[in-house]
Amino acid sequence: MRKPVCGVLATLLVLGAGALGAVPARAASAASGTSCRVSNGTMSFTPTLPKLGNSSKVFPRLSISGSVSDCTGGGVSSGQLGITTPTSKTGMNCATLAAYSATPISGTEVIVWNSGSTSTIALKIVDVKTSPTMERLQGTVTSGLYKGQKESGLIQYSLPTGGCTKSGFSSASYRLVNPLTIK
Repeated sequence: MRKPVCGVLATLLVLGAGALGAVPARAASAASGTSCRVSNGTMSFTPTLPKLGNSSKVFPRLSISGSVSDCTGGGVSSGQLGITTPTSKTGMNCATLAAYSATPISGTEVIVWNSGSTSTIALKIVDVKTSPTMERLQGTVTSGLYKGQKESGLIQYSLPTGGCTKSGFSSASYRLVNPLTIK
């Protein structure tokens, strides 16, 4: 089963705030959510996934770090993000990474916005059946800016030269394919 990767990635924007009564302009725009057109960064597996042809499996943890930018709405324009997942309960290697899995990977995403606000998101990284290197990011902001709002985005990761063929797979870069939205 292919395990979603990246997710970041682009994973990945969260904002939310509001108030009762007279709402300041900044709070009103924050409540409306945000949309970021750019996100990129790095994802890594610890331990390294065994290369193709090696049937042994490891139980890795996925970590993603990156940035979001070109954001509109919600009083933010950019941010730094981090995603972590628990240690995998199913063994993985390069062959399982490339295989479609209907079971998403759960994780926690934290975005620190340029405004100084933070958003924490309960994230699901979902395989895209038609593309083994694309992942759909879906989640709910559980605390901080945009609490209660939904995040969605689509990322694509790129294996380094020789990754999974000449050596195991430990890290890759990712980029956002369509805007990451929180609303």
